[in-house]
Amino acid sequence: MLGKVLKYDIKSMGKSLFPLYLAILITAIVIRCFGFLAESFGVFKIINDLITGLFIVLLIGTFFYTFFVAIKRYYKNLYADESYLTHTLPVKVDTLLSSKVITSLIYIIVSSITVTLGLLIAMDMTAVIDLVKVFLQQATIMFETQKLTIIIFGLLFMLLSYMTYVFMAYAGISLGQSHSNNKIVFSIVYCIALYYIGQIIMLIFLGIMMFSSPELITNLNNNTTDADAAKNIMLFALGADALLCIAYYAICHNRLKNLNLQ
Repeated sequence: MLGKVLKYDIKSMGKSLFPLYLAILITAIVIRCFGFLAESFGVFKIINDLITGLFIVLLIGTFFYTFFVAIKRYYKNLYADESYLTHTLPVKVDTLLSSKVITSLIYIIVSSITVTLGLLIAMDMTAVIDLVKVFLQQATIMFETQKLTIIIFGLLFMLLSYMTYVFMAYAGISLGQSHSNNKIVFSIVYCIALYYIGQIIMLIFLGIMMFSSPELITNLNNNTTDADAAKNIMLFALGADALLCIAYYAICHNRLKNLNLQ
């Protein structure tokens, strides 16, 4: 059943996002073509600069829009227009939630690939690639590990962080829908409250970790880095995000389990 629900969610989000992906790639090709023309004709440089500005807005907006579409899909399918049909299907709450999260992760990855591809088409990324190589080299020294491990860990950290924010928004919406009036307003308020609560919890646990390991404070004061300490901090960040995801998931699951469609 998860496959069927997932297929439907992927199609639904794709209708909103694929036109944006197409716009990014077309704009990137135009920038590249106009860049060649600008070398011979000055007027094309002005046009190219304007299109480049639009391109940058598209790239930045892609990530925000992907997040927005994921949240909108959750709200519309589980609490708004489509909710009556969704909750009459023989589908478990876990399946519905899993489908929403997996779809959101799929599209944030597709969005990242599209943005990267657009940049590679439109611009000379040699300097950026060299900078990334230097960063990876420094990271391997800091963490005393291989580049592949750094890349995998970094990607995992970014995906889990994104999933934390998605679950946080899902939980805020779920709590907001428990009110009889001003549900959207309450959903936004709950999202903001959950964000600050999550940050406070992470700071508290980070503080406990720092003071339980005095060598961390010593290293910070001496502007030095210990590989094991750096690894512990990163693992803590991953663990904290995972725990927040579980807490937000529990909120969503509870609200959906006890949902009254009347």
